[in-house]
Amino acid sequence: MKKLLENYLTLKDDLLTEKLNNIVTIIGQVHRIPPKELMVTSGRRREIVQARNTACSVMRSSLELSLEEIAESLGYKSHSSILHALKMHEMDIKFDRIYKNKYHSIMECLVETNHDNKSVNLNDHGETMRMFHLRLLNLESKLDDLTSIINK
Repeated sequence: MKKLLENYLTLKDDLLTEKLNNIVTIIGQVHRIPPKELMVTSGRRREIVQARNTACSVMRSSLELSLEEIAESLGYKSHSSILHALKMHEMDIKFDRIYKNKYHSIMECLVETNHDNKSVNLNDHGETMRMFHLRLLNLESKLDDLTSIINK
């Protein structure tokens, strides 16, 4: 029984780590920040702060992690930093249209990632356009990466 419980907890931790990596990767792509920089950097640059605030919000809502778990996984000092990030996220959602659009793109990408095996109904115009939009965002971020590599 003890061995089964250990295996279950290990599997659960592995799945959580995979989900966290997916979230950080998608947020990094949409905000055009390398995932490692998102996890390590604690600067005050607006784009990094907003990306980290988004990560806090997504982890809290999608993964239902505690404030302490989010702080530990993103490298914050304490749960109070997460509370502040969540408040700033709410303010940005209300008043920053660009941030709001990025956040909704991230949430759509997460839905697509979680339901990747689901086929797209081509008769449903809205669904087809949403999938096209997600693919286009992904392509744009890859083109930006290629451009930055070529320009170096």
